[in-house]
Amino acid sequence: MLSVLRGVYASRWSPHCGSCKLNTCSPNLLVVAILRHVVRRRVTFFVQHVKINHENVKPHCCPVCNKAFPYASYLAEHMPIHDVAGEERRYACELCSKSFMRASGLSKHTKEEHLVGPKPFVCPHCDRRYAFRCALEGHMRRHSAIRPFTCKSCGAGFKHSSNLQKHIKVS
Repeated sequence: MLSVLRGVYASRWSPHCGSCKLNTCSPNLLVVAILRHVVRRRVTFFVQHVKINHENVKPHCCPVCNKAFPYASYLAEHMPIHDVAGEERRYACELCSKSFMRASGLSKHTKEEHLVGPKPFVCPHCDRRYAFRCALEGHMRRHSAIRPFTCKSCGAGFKHSSNLQKHIKVS
């Protein structure tokens, strides 16, 4: 920021704002324009932060399984799980027969399925316990009629994205 402002007062005066193409003969007006851009950029980042971290907005949706992500980069990282042709599941669970394409998938599975420690999240319907809130939320769909994952071809609804995936492969 300071380097931009110093450039305004450099020996070679440039009457143009690089962001909005403002032409002015006053260095003060140019400084005001530059500061306006800085404030607007910070407000934009703040609004994005509030939407993602406090309002749980996830605008980037996977076209295959409908899982939503707050950032495009998270969606891009997710997409390879749908390209399993030719890729082997290298990370196998030592406690059961499941295997995963990523170490993070194996780690999540181990914590959710084989964790011996405290599982503070309890289902009010069947008393099943979970180590993570998101696992309980996924389980709670078993007890409801809500089917948030819908097939785009036939309109069939599913409680879990994995069931939609199986349906898509079969049809």
